[in-house]
Amino acid sequence: MPMKARFVKLPLHSFIQQLVDLYEMGVDYIDLVGESDTLQDYIEIHFTNEYMAPGAQDSFGEEYKEDDDDLPLSDEDLNQII
Repeated sequence: MPMKARFVKLPLHSFIQQLVDLYEMGVDYIDLVGESDTLQDYIEIHFTNEYMAPGAQDSFGEEYKEDDDDLPLSDEDLNQII
């Protein structure tokens, strides 16, 4: 059975801003993946080419590869978006 994680005191302003930034870059859908371990709870945002508007891959520069199945964003990635 998958482990359920409860994320507490999630700063909404930065989370919503990250979602807005992704939307403005052409991401229409995301998958939220959460984990809870003994050291830290965390949440990741994943999306695939199919989740993006046509041509939106250009918003991600050369680091984005069209053949990737999904592009997970770490906490560092999300902090850099802000």
